[in-house]
This record gives sequence, structure tokens and C-alpha cells, in this order.
Amino acid sequence: MVDCIEEVKKIAEIKEKVKDLQLLIRYQSNDPSAEYSLGGRFGADEEEIDDILNCIHENGLNFAGTHFHIGTGAHNPAAFKNGIRIAKETIEKAKKLGYKPTIIDIGGGFCQEVLIDNFAKVILESIKEHGLEDMKIIAEPGRFIATNALSYVANVLYKHKKTRKNFIYYSLDDGIHGNMAFCALFNKTIECIPLNPRNSKKMKSLIGGQTCDSHDIVCDFEVEEMEIGDWVVFYCLGAYSMSIATNFNGFEARSRPIYQMPTRNNEIITIPEEIEKKGIPALWGLPNSWT
Repeated sequence: MVDCIEEVKKIAEIKEKVKDLQLLIRYQSNDPSAEYSLGGRFGADEEEIDDILNCIHENGLNFAGTHFHIGTGAHNPAAFKNGIRIAKETIEKAKKLGYKPTIIDIGGGFCQEVLIDNFAKVILESIKEHGLEDMKIIAEPGRFIATNALSYVANVLYKHKKTRKNFIYYSLDDGIHGNMAFCALFNKTIECIPLNPRNSKKMKSLIGGQTCDSHDIVCDFEVEEMEIGDWVVFYCLGAYSMSIATNFNGFEARSRPIYQMPTRNNEIITIPEEIEKKGIPALWGLPNSWT
């Protein structure tokens, strides 16, 4: 996969050593609503594609198809229309050079908040509109699949009631340097659900991790007042959580055990004694016994 002439020339130097070498051109087609854009670093501008394609041809390399990625956490299915349009134009130009491209890689980044059917509808309509039904279409829905696979249970370690400012600050036993690292990566906060409801008044709350980092904040919303020792659950934390967790400040985030929860109904979830005794989080999705 290449996105500039320099990469093509570098590959051309080793083409004799690699059997069946086939190149895809990666170009930009960004969704402005995506939580994390990949276009700032990766992908050729549309105006650069012709020069890259010509360079591939001049160096006797094989051109197999195109690739774009609209950004991870993408919310706008229509963003795929532009990427598929560029794919069609690039493929037609490649055919005039004698190539027979077969692949269009449309990337991934599908968010859970938008029905996958909505993405599929736009993608399939665009493929049909441009006559690309015979192409091999590759998608990368890793985030979409992983997000809903895991939920995260954390313990309240610290509470500081800011009476004059009318909010409460809580610290959990995990945060942005651990299994909620995506909050920092995507510059966002999320919401959690208390598992020890007291039917108390909701108050503005900041909920952070256990580190010395003052920016270690994962929640900023109104929630029922909690107490030290309470548990909270974060749903849909399968993507960009444990996989990018660190051991910052000596907290070994990646060594947390994983349990299969018997239910996702937060009104009846009870924390197993094994977890209560150790004061550790639990993830839903893989099979240590929860019941």
C-alpha cells in the first residue's frame, strides 16, 4: 500500500526480490464527524493519485487496487460515497495503462452509534452506481465488532465533594492511562452507570483514574451521588481499551482478569465475591466464571 511517489520508488528497488508484488494506492476521503481522523498523516491527496499511478507504471510494478479510510469512530455513512467515487476514477485510469485492478479496500472505523445497515446501504448503492460489482471489496470492521464485546467494571477509590462549586470528584481504580485510554486518544469523556444505586440526588461529577495526572478524567456528567467502595459499569469498551493500556504510575492495567458476565442488566448485576475481595475491575466477554 502506497500513498506517495517516494514509497513507490523505494518498493521498486526490491521488486525483483518479492514474488507477486501488488500495490494498492491509499488516498484520503475523510469523514469530518469521525472521532479520530487518519487523514492527517496517511493517504494521498486526490490530486496526487495520477502521479503515483504513473510512477507505479513507469517502474514496472503491479497495481491491484485502491484503499481509503474515512476515520475511526465514523458517524456519517455518506462519507463512503466520495471514497468509492475516487476508487472508480482511479481504476478507470489504471485500465488505460493496461492494468486489471481487482481490489477496493474501504477501511473501517464504523461506530456503534450508527446501524451497520446504514453504512452497508450507502456502500452497496455507491458500488452499484459506479459499476464496481465485480471488484473484491475489503472492509475492516474491527472497531465495530470489538466495541460491544466488552464492558468494564471499576471501583470508586476516592471521593471529594466540592461543596462551593457544587460538584463531586471521584477517583476509580482505572483511567485514561489504563483500560480507558481511548478517552485520551479520542479526546472524549464517557458515562458510567452506578451498580450501587441509592436513589440519591444527581450531581455534576468528574470521574477520573487513580494516577497523579490531573488530566486523567473519563467522565464529566450528572450522576447519583456515590460512596467509596461503590462499583460502576462502562458499557461498550471493547475497542481501544486493554489493547492500548499502559502501566503508568506502576498500575498494571493489562494484568486485569476477564470475566463473562451473566447479564447486561445493570439493575440486577451483583459483583462476585472474588472481585470484591481483590478490588479489581472485570471485563465482560471472555470466559472466567462470573456466577
